[in-house]
Amino acid sequence: MELNIITWLWGDKYKPHDVYRLATQVHKHLKLPHTFTAFSDREHKQLPNARLIKDALDAVAHLGTLPYVDAKRISVLGLSKGALVATWLASSSVANTLRPGTPPIASLAALYGFCALSPTRQRPQGAQILQPDTDRPLLMLMGGKDNETPPASCMERLPNLKAAGAPVEWHLYPDATHGWDQSENHGFSKIAYNGERVTYLFDKDTTDDSRRRVFEFLSKRPAGR
Repeated sequence: MELNIITWLWGDKYKPHDVYRLATQVHKHLKLPHTFTAFSDREHKQLPNARLIKDALDAVAHLGTLPYVDAKRISVLGLSKGALVATWLASSSVANTLRPGTPPIASLAALYGFCALSPTRQRPQGAQILQPDTDRPLLMLMGGKDNETPPASCMERLPNLKAAGAPVEWHLYPDATHGWDQSENHGFSKIAYNGERVTYLFDKDTTDDSRRRVFEFLSKRPAGR
């Protein structure tokens, strides 16, 4: 039986038991035959974004060569920095530029990411993450009180992109912070890359709802149908 693949990209606050927990939830809630792979940028925080995107594409391409995998049924789930990668991957032109010949990704879900990087001294032009030519089904879930990856850049771009025909969906949780699903990091505080002090607050209702939305989105988009 050919399998649907969920490839999970996550940030540096996730631990191995989080992978097991989400994999268990995937097996419980998805109604399609599937398997699950995951990898992190934990040990590679200084890698450029293009390398992280290329790594994800390499994983997708490799999975597509396996005899028990349908290359048309590979989906990507990204959280935090992984959400940025997933959002970039929703553009086939980005994928084909960095790794020509990669199978088109069936669908992508991005949790607490954002859509554009503001200009900095090192990046005076900023960076556009959500591409104007986004053409792969993309679900974005964001927190209204997330000051690590603020949702404003997405809320400015997503409606216009959808109006132009792009296959994008989104939902904003008004009171959610970054990492709303990380119960073990509840109360964790740090100074983020943007100079903001951010505090992670676990929210069970938001976690349950975001899980439901992600599984429904991935379940209704088995590629090739």
